[in-house]
Amino acid sequence: MNFANLFSIKNRKVIITGGTRGIGKAIVQDLIADGAEVTVVASNEEGLHNLKDEYPGVDTYRCNLQNENDIDGFCKNYLNKNEYCDILINNAGIDYKTQVDNISNEDFYKVYQVNLFAPFLLIKQFLPSMKKRRAGTILNIASTLGTRAAPGVAAYSSSKAALIHFTRCLSIEVAPFNIRANCISPGFCKTGLNYEFFENESGSNFIKSKIPMQRLLQEDEIIPIIRLAISDAGSYMTGANVIVDGGVGNW
Repeated sequence: MNFANLFSIKNRKVIITGGTRGIGKAIVQDLIADGAEVTVVASNEEGLHNLKDEYPGVDTYRCNLQNENDIDGFCKNYLNKNEYCDILINNAGIDYKTQVDNISNEDFYKVYQVNLFAPFLLIKQFLPSMKKRRAGTILNIASTLGTRAAPGVAAYSSSKAALIHFTRCLSIEVAPFNIRANCISPGFCKTGLNYEFFENESGSNFIKSKIPMQRLLQEDEIIPIIRLAISDAGSYMTGANVIVDGGVGNW
């Protein structure tokens, strides 16, 4: 068995949302290194420009994932140019860390727009071509907080929990078309969403007391799991939620 070939994604057409920084950018870098045809969708215009400068072969689309018309426009432009994608990775996510009685209705809704509704809209747009070709892989990036409770993250956690269950239901519907749908739920990784917290004493105490491995997830540690989920190595894997959290969910 040739494991290198099994895990290869060379020449696959891949779309990833939120690929300009953090785990998303690490995924993009791995996709490019293996020879995939990568399209990055994000709202961060500066990040997209920087990514394009660094990797001229990458296609980039500025898209507000809170805006249904923006998403529809991206999908139509992409399909006119490419006809189909092999792999869709819904990685973008936002959070407003605050108590339930403090978060505004608008901010709560925004979290669901980006974390759940945008993946739904993208999947809905690309499923017809996947079904026609009887091939396709969908990967949704959820969170360990989608399977456990914590204060101050009700909007984020519940949106990721919904994404996980949405993926399970989706996997059953698309399996007869040889399409796979999975989730990966990373643990705590230092990102723009939590950088300040993990840079202070409270964050350091959290790492020591709440994470059994007593360290944060490194971005490159998620890459082998991503590759398993999107390559032929995971050909019989669908409807799964793979948790990579250093044991934090086991407390």
